[in-house]
Amino acid sequence: MTGMPAASSEADAVPGRSVLVLYGSQTGNAESIAKSFQADTASHGMASRCCALNEVDKNFDMAVEKLVVVVCSTTGDGDMPDNGMKFMRRYKKKSLPADELSHVRFCVLALGDTNYSNFANGGKQVRKRLLELGAREIWPLALADDATGLEDVVEEWLLAVWEPLKAAYEEVVGGDGGDGGDGGDGGD
Repeated sequence: MTGMPAASSEADAVPGRSVLVLYGSQTGNAESIAKSFQADTASHGMASRCCALNEVDKNFDMAVEKLVVVVCSTTGDGDMPDNGMKFMRRYKKKSLPADELSHVRFCVLALGDTNYSNFANGGKQVRKRLLELGAREIWPLALADDATGLEDVVEEWLLAVWEPLKAAYEEVVGGDGGDGGDGGDGGD
């Protein structure tokens, strides 16, 4: 898809008209992957920003975001990383309407370790709640296992996710996709 200006930096990213890359990271692995991914979006012609999940309502507002990539690790035996807890508290509220995030398209890369019974649970929790609140997944959940080496799944995910992300970006940022409406896919 041509015609989209190449984004040169995070400064070019406008909420709701760019890719928001979020991370939940305890030891830095997810943060590193997320920041590297965000840096690569410009070479794919997309503006983007990168924030920790706990920066919700401070540095990003899910009410205006339309395209989100989440890279989230797990700590302990299935716990959310410390810098993801505020996001989960904010969006775990049962009082939120089922369509709270219906304007959001997203994908999740979950990091974990199969030596623990709740493998990759941090990313799984984020994905589950986004879906429950009406967000639409643009690429299936990817589960990277530290016990066998994160690299294989991460590299495969990085290669696979660009095309659906670019298509969603074109829809959201280019053409008519910028209004956040449910448009023509009627999947609700």
